[in-house]
Amino acid sequence: MLNKNRRIIATAIAAVLMAGSLVACAKPDGKPADKTAAADAPKEQPKKTYNFKMLGMRITPNKDSEVMKKFNEKLGGNTLEVTNVPDADYLAKIQLLLAAQDLPDIFLTWSSQTVLEKATAKFTEEEFKQYMPDVYNLALKNFANNGYSKDSMFSRMKVNGKFAGFGAGSQVSLTPYGMIVRTDVLEQLGKTMPKTIADWDDVFKAYKLKYPDKYPVAARGKDWILGSFRWVLGAYGTSVEGWHMKDGKLMYGPFMPEMRSALAQLQKWYKDGYINPEWVTMDSPGYSNDFYNGNSIFMQVQSPLANVLKPPYIPGSAPDLAAAKIPNIKMDWGPYPALKQGDKPIYIAGDLLNGMYFVAFGSQLEKDRDKLHAAMDVINRSMSKDMYTLRSYGVEGKTFDYVDGVPVVKKELNNDDAKVREGFGWLGAIAQVGADWDYTKQLTSKPVKEQLATLIDDPNGHYGKNNLTVTVTAPPGPITSPSGEDLTIKGKALFDQWLSLYTQVIIGKKTLEDYDAFIDQWKKQVGNDLTEAVNRLYLKDWKK
Repeated sequence: MLNKNRRIIATAIAAVLMAGSLVACAKPDGKPADKTAAADAPKEQPKKTYNFKMLGMRITPNKDSEVMKKFNEKLGGNTLEVTNVPDADYLAKIQLLLAAQDLPDIFLTWSSQTVLEKATAKFTEEEFKQYMPDVYNLALKNFANNGYSKDSMFSRMKVNGKFAGFGAGSQVSLTPYGMIVRTDVLEQLGKTMPKTIADWDDVFKAYKLKYPDKYPVAARGKDWILGSFRWVLGAYGTSVEGWHMKDGKLMYGPFMPEMRSALAQLQKWYKDGYINPEWVTMDSPGYSNDFYNGNSIFMQVQSPLANVLKPPYIPGSAPDLAAAKIPNIKMDWGPYPALKQGDKPIYIAGDLLNGMYFVAFGSQLEKDRDKLHAAMDVINRSMSKDMYTLRSYGVEGKTFDYVDGVPVVKKELNNDDAKVREGFGWLGAIAQVGADWDYTKQLTSKPVKEQLATLIDDPNGHYGKNNLTVTVTAPPGPITSPSGEDLTIKGKALFDQWLSLYTQVIIGKKTLEDYDAFIDQWKKQVGNDLTEAVNRLYLKDWKK
């Protein structure tokens, strides 16, 4: 019966279409239409094309490079002009552009009601589905794979029921960084792989005795204070910026008693000469070079996607660069330390939506729907697998080669200067759209896939769920008072002051008593309200 009905409907539609075509070809008196009249009919207007300006993070690709020319050729007649700034400067840059009312067409924003309301063009879910279908479907797939409902995730991107930004989510943001540990140094010291904070303390002590002019602990404080000592704070069960479930309630890391204990430990290690005194001003290259030059025992890196710890190393990866400088180096993945044997440390991961950063369209596109829809189409085209490969690796044979089916950037081009010149390896705002985890894993070599399976997917791996609690950084939405005030904005200045105090306590310029006094004031001014709001709004839906 169903098939019969379908045939009847199809026949009826065909009849209507045929009748329509006959009517279109005839005059009202039934005679054929005059061809001259058809020629005089208005012609279809040519499709408008646009040059879109996009602002993101990291390197800015050379717009005249072969990669960018090929990229723009695939945008349906539109073009994309990409400008990026360093991560640490990005929010200040957006705020300046917002104040000057000179926003880019496509940019990266964050879950702040002020920015979403004032800076972005709004669009409906129907527009999302129509003009960015691939991104929309990827979002639904990523949400479902990680146990999130569509409504709860999309609500974070909306203002007054319309989208103000968007993201599909990236599972890699939930993946712990790995700890690359120099096992050759452990052998020299007669030590085994440390598993607790006390074990690391013992290793550092032995290292300092053998190498009094070196510092076993490196950290980068110039552009990543939040993650500098994440492995230490995690052992104590806290973090610089995260919310943690404790005794059935959500508690903010800086307010937890565990933070004070972790700071006391770091302060002692700094005083004992274990932490490089330049860590506060050390940037990412400096941090990496500290390890490559043999001045530190370990480093944190994105574990499953870019590193193999035994030869043949992935060209340009951290282990490859370290091995080039340190003959006979030996490395292995180390566990995040527990406070004591049998404890389960925490790891602060990004949220599925990458810390609640979204891609948005400038508010100037609000009234020009054609241009807004064209910008959506540019984003959708940019997220295809071919375009992902092009912007990430460049042109096959010129900037990368396939090795065992996996794209590998040529060794001489695996640096920022070369990537800028050749126009690949850039993120832009597009990176925050999200990624297809299945496709991302396809682009990794067999050893990396095996690592991913043994380190993370295996519950008993170093970073598996039986040995490490992975917790998201932020609540799944804005933190507002009962009257609707954005408490995150209200507390931003105090958080910045606290972050400065945090570093000063570690290096001994401020005392733990100074820390206590500041926390008391912070709680009174906004901290208690923040805690109440997070528990009121998100406790019942918090992902355990």
